[in-house]
Amino acid sequence: MKKRATRLISARIVLPISLLVASVVIVAVVAIAFWARQSDQATIQRDTVAVSNALNALIERLPQEQQSVFSGDEAYKKIVLDFDQLWTHRNIGQQLYRIHGHDVIAVVSAHQRPLYLMADGRKLPETEYERYRGELAHLVTEVQKTNRNFLIQSIATHDDGAPLRGVGPSKLVNKLHAVDLVLIDGRVGVASVMAVTPTITPKILDLRPTSMVISVKFLSRPVLDQIGSGAVVNSLHIHSVNEETPPQIKARFHEGPGEIPLIDNSGRHLGVLHWFSELPGTVLAAKASPLVILAILTLVALTIFILNTARRAAREVEASEAKARHDAMHDQLTGLPNRSYLALQLADTLKVAIPGNLQIGCVRLDLDGFTEINDIYGHKAGDQLIVGISRRLRTAIGPQAFLSRAGGDEFAILVMGIGDTDDMMTICEKIMEAVREPFAIDGNRLVAIGSIGFAVAPDHGTSAEEILRRADMALHAAKKKHDNRIVQYFAAIEDHVHERQRLVHDLREALTNGELYVCYQPLVSADELSMVSVESLLRWRHPTRGEITPALFIPIAEEFGMIDEIGRWVLETSCREARHWNDLSVAVNISPMHLSQPDFVDQVIDITARTGFDPKRLVIEVTEGIMLEYADAARRVFDQLRSVGIKIALDDFGTGYSSLSYLEEFRFDKLKIDRSFLRNLETSPEAAAIVHTIIGLGNTLNTTIVAEGVETEAHCRFLQAAGCNELQGFLFSKPVTAPQIMRRMMMEQAVNRDLEFLRVAQGA
Repeated sequence: MKKRATRLISARIVLPISLLVASVVIVAVVAIAFWARQSDQATIQRDTVAVSNALNALIERLPQEQQSVFSGDEAYKKIVLDFDQLWTHRNIGQQLYRIHGHDVIAVVSAHQRPLYLMADGRKLPETEYERYRGELAHLVTEVQKTNRNFLIQSIATHDDGAPLRGVGPSKLVNKLHAVDLVLIDGRVGVASVMAVTPTITPKILDLRPTSMVISVKFLSRPVLDQIGSGAVVNSLHIHSVNEETPPQIKARFHEGPGEIPLIDNSGRHLGVLHWFSELPGTVLAAKASPLVILAILTLVALTIFILNTARRAAREVEASEAKARHDAMHDQLTGLPNRSYLALQLADTLKVAIPGNLQIGCVRLDLDGFTEINDIYGHKAGDQLIVGISRRLRTAIGPQAFLSRAGGDEFAILVMGIGDTDDMMTICEKIMEAVREPFAIDGNRLVAIGSIGFAVAPDHGTSAEEILRRADMALHAAKKKHDNRIVQYFAAIEDHVHERQRLVHDLREALTNGELYVCYQPLVSADELSMVSVESLLRWRHPTRGEITPALFIPIAEEFGMIDEIGRWVLETSCREARHWNDLSVAVNISPMHLSQPDFVDQVIDITARTGFDPKRLVIEVTEGIMLEYADAARRVFDQLRSVGIKIALDDFGTGYSSLSYLEEFRFDKLKIDRSFLRNLETSPEAAAIVHTIIGLGNTLNTTIVAEGVETEAHCRFLQAAGCNELQGFLFSKPVTAPQIMRRMMMEQAVNRDLEFLRVAQGA
């Protein structure tokens, strides 16, 4: 009977409803898909027109920028009649580069002989023009043909040196240029060649073939960003026509690809300009998908519900669902509500508290060193510690507060109806006292240390998401402090988090955009004050923020796994630039992270071999913290580096965990006295005594002593008298570029030769 009734219900109710719902779902899906496709295609077409117009505007603007710099009789005199290299550099090269951002500026004669060349803001030998000749020859030839027509027309229409009526010189000059897309060294750019012509007067015009000014502006990242900003599109980039779109870009499902082929005047394909357009149709379809899925699930659930006539099975399902809901909202170990339950409870509490002008405190507690407890005493002891802490917290906060376990070693507490911040601090101190009380577990005395961060609603937010997120931020700030582990949220914490996130993103971009560079600070001998070594110093020139100190971005690079790549780049750059600096040694700082890499020594040796740098001139600088964190690895790495002639220097000696045992165990080749001692040298007898002691210790150990931060003549005289070996500081030189180091080295060599000549002459 039950089976017959089930079949009857299925035939009369379930089947028609199922067909109706299925039909509605199918129609809705088809309609949404069709509308989404139409909307997306219209968006891509609109963006294609916008990008094309922006690119054409760039191409049209290049010759206008050229003409704004060198049109007129003076340019014709200085370039064509009597070529002036210095005038051209100042008025043509530097102006086009600095004002208009042209990447390559060249001047060639009427016979296509290069007269001047600048690339990326640096003046290059004219012989380097051969790199560009092949791509630019057709434009030069086109301008030459136009120029010959111009000369013929001038002869035909000028009897007395004055232009004929209706044919002004400016109209003819504007025609004497050619613009095209070019591909140079794998980079696509816009090239413009313009003839240098005078204002046509009898005194200037001698009808000779004229010289030409060439400009190239590559479609670099900033240029593409400018085009993309004007066209309001995202991720504008160039790749060859056969290159596949990277997977990380394909994954942007809510955006659609647009492209314009880059073709020069001869029809040659140079690449494809790609971008991604926001596709409103796809986004809407994605948002509508859950509704369609929900409708299908509802249909299935309805069918199952009608056909499920077994009462016992229904009760079992209900009991099972209740248990699943409980398990999903509670921690299995302590039985406390979990983070999901906490978010729901906080949202419900805020709905009541905010209209009633009540304050709600959200406390986040994290156990410091819990991982070490698990490692030393086992996970069973760790679980018992978590259970014990949860019981103590319940006693400490009372039944009115809401206690939850938010993670492995994290707890969260909601305190309702607090009075002010002092009340929250009192509650947090009670929580801290409960945690700090030792636990006796399996015969062991375990002590837990906690960090606490808290936020208060509505002062710090009115939604559960805001309060939880800002309590988390306060907790993270508390974990970084050593003197006070209870931190209340304040706006600067969030600003710091966002600033840090922006720096992480920008630093990753800097690795590929060439924003990082290396400069060098000389070290001089204390007796002759001549340069004997340099220290490589990493710098970051941010495109909008300017110079960013290494003290800010090096810790970020270490935390987010970028220090390995940066360190290799600094070492390779230093070795490559310094390989021809005679016997000058080069010191490069390494991070403690490098010592944890098993192939670090192989990388160093490989870099010196590839760059042709003598490893005996290389000095690796480390800080004292390395000996504490990576003592075994440091010992192994130092021995391997010394085996190929590389020296080891201990930086900032005397400021960290200085220990004489380090000097005996690791046998450093150099000790660098920290600059803080020199700052107090003239006012603190203790600082002077410490410097004397370090120098004496170095002499005893046969270790070279270097003083950092030498800024005054008094510092210099004191250190010379004390027997210091090498000096470093602004008194002798600030950090400078590699060419400046080379010039200084050559000047010192010239001075030494002159002194030697005088000594020989006096001896004779």
